Amino acid sequence: THVPTLPAMKQRNRPGQGKARYNARSDKYEAKAEQLHAALTYCREQGCGVKKALKANKWPLLSKSVLDRSLSKLRQEMVHGRVDLRKFAVAACTSSNRILTTEEEDCLVRYCVACNDQNVACTNQDLERETLKLLQLRRRLRRKFRGSRKYMALSREATQALQKGRLSHEFFDRFYARHRDTLKRVVPVQAEAERVRQATEENVHEHFYAPHGLGSELLACGILDPETHTIRDPSRLINIDELPQFVDYHTEAGGGKVLRYASCKGKKRSTVATAANRESITVHMTMGLDGFLYGIVVLVARSQFTASMIPDELQAFSEKIIEEAKYSTYGMIALTARGMQTGESLLESMRQLDSELSARGVVRPVVIMSDQHASRFDVEVLEFCAEHNMRLWLEKPHTSNLFQALDQINRQFHTCYRRGAKELKEGIATFRRNSTGAQVQGSTIHLGLREFLMVISSVWFKWSTACDRIRAWRAVGITASGMRPDLLDRTTFRLHEQPQICTDEPQTPRPQHQYNTRGKVEQIFVGTEEKEQYFGTPSPIDTRRRSPQYLLRQGLAWQRAHQTRPLVPLSEMNACRVPSAEIQVRKHPRIKLYTDGSATMNGLATQARNAENEQGQKKEAAEKKRRDRKAKKEEKDRAQAELIAKWQACKVSCTCNPADGKCPMLAYQECTYCGAIKPGICRVRNCARLRKEAMAQNQQQVAVPPPHSDSDDGSMSNSIYTDAAGSESEAVESEPEA
Repeated sequence: THVPTLPAMKQRNRPGQGKARYNARSDKYEAKAEQLHAALTYCREQGCGVKKALKANKWPLLSKSVLDRSLSKLRQEMVHGRVDLRKFAVAACTSSNRILTTEEEDCLVRYCVACNDQNVACTNQDLERETLKLLQLRRRLRRKFRGSRKYMALSREATQALQKGRLSHEFFDRFYARHRDTLKRVVPVQAEAERVRQATEENVHEHFYAPHGLGSELLACGILDPETHTIRDPSRLINIDELPQFVDYHTEAGGGKVLRYASCKGKKRSTVATAANRESITVHMTMGLDGFLYGIVVLVARSQFTASMIPDELQAFSEKIIEEAKYSTYGMIALTARGMQTGESLLESMRQLDSELSARGVVRPVVIMSDQHASRFDVEVLEFCAEHNMRLWLEKPHTSNLFQALDQINRQFHTCYRRGAKELKEGIATFRRNSTGAQVQGSTIHLGLREFLMVISSVWFKWSTACDRIRAWRAVGITASGMRPDLLDRTTFRLHEQPQICTDEPQTPRPQHQYNTRGKVEQIFVGTEEKEQYFGTPSPIDTRRRSPQYLLRQGLAWQRAHQTRPLVPLSEMNACRVPSAEIQVRKHPRIKLYTDGSATMNGLATQARNAENEQGQKKEAAEKKRRDRKAKKEEKDRAQAELIAKWQACKVSCTCNPADGKCPMLAYQECTYCGAIKPGICRVRNCARLRKEAMAQNQQQVAVPPPHSDSDDGSMSNSIYTDAAGSESEAVESEPEA
């Protein structure tokens, strides 16, 4: 391979050098575009050509080839209508050999704008894919319509781009430079695909105003005033959620910083020893619309919990209600198999919440907003909530980032915990340095479950204030003055319908197709007006099956008769369509009780109990079948054992004493392979296979007759053949007994 020398190697850009070069190129393109626009205007007003225009000596950045090429392209485009000279100059000055035409580039710009409107990230790879589609489309249309003037021939750069299947970075630099007033390159916001799909106005309307929506639930409980539409008692509306937290680990995402160290060039990087504990512990949180923070529930993946794991700092959770500071000192540690919320742990959390509501004197019933986690559909949880006037209201899946108040401020908890963990590690390192004199860094201190509880006890009462929690409720469209869907952040919302981005003309209704008896198109246009309306007005993007190219391939009688060649606009083709991701629906959901809205109105407690009873009945029926099969098998084995004993006894001397003197056990025989006693040959599949293999081996052992014999009458050969056949028949007949 060729290794470039040092002077020919590309130097690495310094910080900010690439941006400076990009701005310099953009300024140069703008200056050149201004001069080209002035030159084209001069040629148009004076009616002159390239030579006379260059004699004026007013445009130093333009050469004769650039101006000549621009004038020729301008004449081709002016055949089809009016052309904006300024826009044409900006498009033409950036490249001596354009890849896309002005119409195609406008289509590409509208594609980017439509992607931005639908909250879809449009990368350079997407632009490259759509650009190659446009080039392939133009080449196909030019070949079909035999070099029509409406479709410009592909330039040398466009042909090379199609052959290579990619575009250079200069194309994107020029593209963004020409459309710097409309487009810009930014870093998109990372989000889950399913959450982005669910961010629609339809879900917002369903969340607040559905028959089993939040508004109906609040009216049924008497929390929302039907006349003024205000919240009568904000303390009766509660939100619960779980939050996973690493003990001592956080990624670079979410504000994490990467520490950099000095190193030598040409050598391996240094290794830094750090302590990290990636164990994730779930924290169950509860807060009310009035800004009150209820007690914490820590879910730990342990089977047992000893007293040595409990730090002294947990004494701060003394089970008291502090109304002045809007928080509760209740707390609980729940042990689960995987450190996640289960039905049993949620039931204990609901019992603690019931005690706190009773201690505060909150009027029942209360509405508890939650997501559709599997623990919410536990039968005991639903029945406990129904008995204590705690109505569960479940939001739609993958919409917690929009409608759940705790999701709006969980970042504050992570930040506060990391700050507390860092302070604890620095304090431990300082204590060790003072006590032992060793140089200990805080980053090397290992944190475990005990240290996690110490950090939680120090940050739980100060990670958020009552004002922060009220603002979180306001961000999801719920305030003390009522429901406010207009307060939701709609920057991540996607349009429900896909916009028509390749044309701005209104859609022209297509005429009805008429088919003959053979199923082919017989006539498509009835009169001249429909023909002019169809071919004169460009229609929006449509599928390929309804495009004129498809109908032309099928053989249009009207077009064959009149020898017409309709020119298909770019908007007719399936190009530059905004990608719409499909939502995958689970065919067999894990939980059949998934539903949106009020758990009380939907009767989830009754449904869960009925489902549990039905599942118990199915288990009991399956267990009964299992017991019946086992008893039947035992009875069959006992009968077979009795038959074997009786057959063996009659084999020595008959003990049946039959009336006719013939023992019935003589008809039974024992299978050589499975040992069963049956009245004939054993028909078991395995026994039949082994019997067939044994017969094949016996046939191979039979002597083969010689090809020639000395006897004149052939008696010798016949006797050998007879003996062989006899022995073969005997072997076959005696095989079952063997």
